[in-house]
Amino acid sequence: MSGNADKGCKVLLFTPPRGLFKGAVERPWNTTQPLGLAYVAAAVRAAGHEVQVVDGYSLGTPAARIRERIESFNPRVVGISALTPQWHDAEALAALAKSVDENILTVVGGPHVTALPAQAAASPDVDVAVIGEGELPAAEVCDAVVTGGDLGRIPGLVLGQGGEVRATAPRQALEDLDSLPFPAHDLLPEPSFYNPFLNWGKKGNFSSIVSGRGCPYGCSFCDVTTQQGKRYRLRSARNVVDELSWLNSAFGVTSFSFRDPSMICGRNRLREMCSLIQERSLDIAWTCNSRASEVDPEMLTWAKKAGCWQMQFGIEVGNPELLKKIKKTTREKIATAVGNTRRAGISPHGYFLFGFMEETPETVEQTIDFARQLDLDSAGFGMMVPFPGTDEWEKFRAAGLLLTEDWWRYDIMGEPVYRHQNLSSEELFQATRRAYRRFYFRPRIIARHLRKLNSWWALREYVHAARRVFR
Repeated sequence: MSGNADKGCKVLLFTPPRGLFKGAVERPWNTTQPLGLAYVAAAVRAAGHEVQVVDGYSLGTPAARIRERIESFNPRVVGISALTPQWHDAEALAALAKSVDENILTVVGGPHVTALPAQAAASPDVDVAVIGEGELPAAEVCDAVVTGGDLGRIPGLVLGQGGEVRATAPRQALEDLDSLPFPAHDLLPEPSFYNPFLNWGKKGNFSSIVSGRGCPYGCSFCDVTTQQGKRYRLRSARNVVDELSWLNSAFGVTSFSFRDPSMICGRNRLREMCSLIQERSLDIAWTCNSRASEVDPEMLTWAKKAGCWQMQFGIEVGNPELLKKIKKTTREKIATAVGNTRRAGISPHGYFLFGFMEETPETVEQTIDFARQLDLDSAGFGMMVPFPGTDEWEKFRAAGLLLTEDWWRYDIMGEPVYRHQNLSSEELFQATRRAYRRFYFRPRIIARHLRKLNSWWALREYVHAARRVFR
């Protein structure tokens, strides 16, 4: 990457607002920083290009305001990052950009694009689809726009210009994650704008953070392996703590949530990270995802001393055979990890899903019972969604059970997007409601959560969650 700002091009990056394709934009209740887009913005800026970011999803930015931003900034490149449920909105945003100026180069990326790049590039108003991590490809695309270079020479793209879809050479995953600049938080709304999930952190001084990429486990419902590869690529402990320190000093952030699939995967790195947090006297609190088979009492002690207050385990199901099918660990290891986490003084949280292909009425009840048996403080229940790029997507598609490719409906709290062989859609939809009621309507759990009601914000979050779950 090379260049300087006066020779670069103008780049406008978006998360698409929810409902744009329907002409009725909604602002979501819970929001967190779009780190992927912020990483891309930082890399493109470091390459010498002028960048602005519009977090349209979190802001609920209407179409008229998007048009104004495009017209006033006059970008040569518009980049859009999208999850699967956001894809129709991403297409609508690309069309809006082209309606302002058909010469704008529209570039799309994100998990959905990586899973279905040719389909994304074939969208009428999309010029370039980026496969996988977007920092280096995005910067190189912008360089090519400035120099008149051939986009076909840039690896990791699918080009849709001129109605012909063609892929460039594959791109190797970036090994040295420390070489990337920190996400461009200065181009996003203030941290106080974002409203994280209650189990991630507190509104007002919150930021999400990622300490590594990739995952070797390949759980059947997860697209991380497709997106980032099967091998952990970890940032160094010092690089991660440097970012924590920077966010703390520059933006006043004291509440963090690590969104890696399993932040604790590098044991020695975790110990060094926790030591550095204490050496620098960082007064922070944080949560992270963890895999039950990787947790041990010693590392939990390190984490607790360094500010960890909650660990979130992807447990998913309670049936032993189904745990094997979806490539998770054993019930025994899960129970041990949850117990060790509580004894370390860290709050254990569990995630559970219903609707895997092998699911039966009996396995649904086993999952609910297992969630209640574990000594969890909190739990999240949802519908398994077979996102493109996952094993479950391939299984349901091969069996002819997918009902729709209306990506808007791919929502873990919505109705199933597939026909299940053993359960009706209504039975699956109600399973999450029943699980929430049976888990939370217990004196011990109610008492624990009453102790957490120490602010109006927390009370508001509980009320909102209850309305959504028990509606």
